[in-house]
Amino acid sequence: AEYRGGGLCMHINADAKNCQILQIYNCHFLNNSAQSDGGGLFIGSDPEQYLVMSNCKILHIYNCHISNNNAKLGGGLCIYIYVSNWQTLHIYNCHISTNSAEEDGGGLYVSVEQPMPNCLLLHIYNCHILHNSGEVGSGLKTYIDGYMVMSNCKLFRNTATRHGGGIHNGYSPSLFYNCTLSENFATVEGGGMLHEDNNSTIMMNCTIKQNRARSGGGLYSKRSHKLIIISSSLSMNVASTKGGAIKIENGQNRCWIFMNFCLFTKNIAEHQGAVFFLVAVKGIFVGNTQITQNTVESMTSSLIFVQGHWVIFNNLNLKNMPPVIILTKLLFSIATLNHVHFGCSRHTHLSEDFKSEFVGGPFYLSYRCGKCHSNQYILHSEQWLVTKEVSNLFINQWQYICKECATHG
Repeated sequence: AEYRGGGLCMHINADAKNCQILQIYNCHFLNNSAQSDGGGLFIGSDPEQYLVMSNCKILHIYNCHISNNNAKLGGGLCIYIYVSNWQTLHIYNCHISTNSAEEDGGGLYVSVEQPMPNCLLLHIYNCHILHNSGEVGSGLKTYIDGYMVMSNCKLFRNTATRHGGGIHNGYSPSLFYNCTLSENFATVEGGGMLHEDNNSTIMMNCTIKQNRARSGGGLYSKRSHKLIIISSSLSMNVASTKGGAIKIENGQNRCWIFMNFCLFTKNIAEHQGAVFFLVAVKGIFVGNTQITQNTVESMTSSLIFVQGHWVIFNNLNLKNMPPVIILTKLLFSIATLNHVHFGCSRHTHLSEDFKSEFVGGPFYLSYRCGKCHSNQYILHSEQWLVTKEVSNLFINQWQYICKECATHG
């Protein structure tokens, strides 16, 4: 097509003006191209009639195969609506692969601007989004006045030349449930996904693994209000600078972060924050979480870097490649470590440049015995530290006596 919709172009405010439910199912869109939007198919507003209100309220796209298409925006599928009263957009049981976009949304691009914000639901269910490429959001790019739910989906080996290898999600509050993002790549930020200017993002039962980017290998979030991650796994993600698993840069100290019953393992950052690199956050709670076998390339860098107003780490088990470090810096009003167990390092740097209160207890340090290979507690205190004006607090080159074999360390 010369302009929009290489395989199919549907202008909802002209072609489907009086249709309340639009359904596209059991279709194949293969090897199509468009100069502008929607290489496989385009559904949206006619730019010459964009103020004409459509009666369409529900869109169903299901059991469709969208492959090998290309366009400027939305290589596979582009939904681009200016003015409408849409209630639900359903995309489910679809296979979207090997599409390309010159700019955003290699697989899918969804943009909806409505006169009544937050009345729209975008639901993407049981879809495979694979091997797509684009500049931003190579698997999926969204910008909607409403809510997004993505469930039981797999995003695999999508490649972005800038941001959001798997997903770039802007503005809409979002829920991701039982999704897998693996082996996606972004040259700059957010190998697995990038959230930007969101009210809130919730991830439950998700797997984010083997994604790569310069920063935020697994997940990158900026200017968002809330990030909640529950019962999820982030593993083997790589950042060539900061934030192997997660990087968050807020800039306004407004982001609240809650992570519970999660696993962070084998993530790598070359410079800082193999697990977290969190800057200017309002507060963070991490509880009931395993943080194991993560690596920073530099011995002077941190596995966890947090900068914010308060932090609570509760019931954590950290066993990582040395150095095992929590580097919390500036801005804090209170930081609490409760039932935290560090292991596998003789150099544990706990904090830097505190200007306020630091509380913890009980707190544990352990080191594997070189002779009998048992893990022994080195330091154990019910109330480890309450202090003011702490600078460069750390525990370095401690001594221990192994309870199993009496070896001195």
